[in-house]
Amino acid sequence: MENEHTHAEIALIREAYTAKINAAIAADDDARAIELSADFRDEVFITLFGQAPGRRNVA
Repeated sequence: MENEHTHAEIALIREAYTAKINAAIAADDDARAIELSADFRDEVFITLFGQAPGRRNVA
């Protein structure tokens, strides 16, 4: 049951972020699209694991 709830919650998150990311892409705002993609990833991680993924320093 919890697994079904988690899948449904992730589907809602994906739907919301897809619309936002597509709008940013349509507006030629690549930086915003990338930021939203990272936010989406973080929100899904929080839903699945209770915390955002660790950040790597790639600089």
